[in-house]
Amino acid sequence: MVVEDEVEKLMWIVLSYMHAQGGARVQTSTAVLQATCVDSTVIPYLERRLNFSFGCYGCRDATDMASGEAVLGFPASYLPDIIQHLEYLNKKALPHSRGKHAFAALKKEQEGGQTVSCSSL
Repeated sequence: MVVEDEVEKLMWIVLSYMHAQGGARVQTSTAVLQATCVDSTVIPYLERRLNFSFGCYGCRDATDMASGEAVLGFPASYLPDIIQHLEYLNKKALPHSRGKHAFAALKKEQEGGQTVSCSSL
């Protein structure tokens, strides 16, 4: 499977993959120069793992890929787990993060002239 989208949206797919894998960090590989096709198709297929690319010179020249987009590839067999974990994350984590609650609390404390600490967030 190959998905091209904004980085934040791809982050949620990667997070759901990590959630399905028990939280293991994702190791990725890219060459950036003439590499998007390899990064998003060949590596996931041959190495049976998720991989992403920020795009490459050729891809950005030949397509309408926007500056804030990236490409994510993974074996199609991972799709059911990714969907299941995306649905779980969408119940609370995804909307909470997009709601910028920690940022709002930080701004509120700064506006009040209080000292901001991590424990207060």
